[in-house]
Amino acid sequence: MQRDMREKREELKQRARSLLNLKLDSSAISAIAVLDAAATRGRDLDWALLKAEALTRTARGANALELLAGHMAAGSAQAAALEWAR
Repeated sequence: MQRDMREKREELKQRARSLLNLKLDSSAISAIAVLDAAATRGRDLDWALLKAEALTRTARGANALELLAGHMAAGSAQAAALEWAR
């Protein structure tokens, strides 16, 4: 069951990334809905970075910054991504 939940979370993040890659406002709104479908406890830093990108594209940068405020990076690649998003 844990594996299924992990796979679902990854699938949702991949779907959100695909929507964001379209670079359309409506796709960013759809990406937010897709990401919000993830279980709360499965929302990791990658999830937060994707949602912050979608929020920024929908002119909600303050919400994106607030979302990222509570996150810490596990490694240098995540630290760079987090700083870039902020």
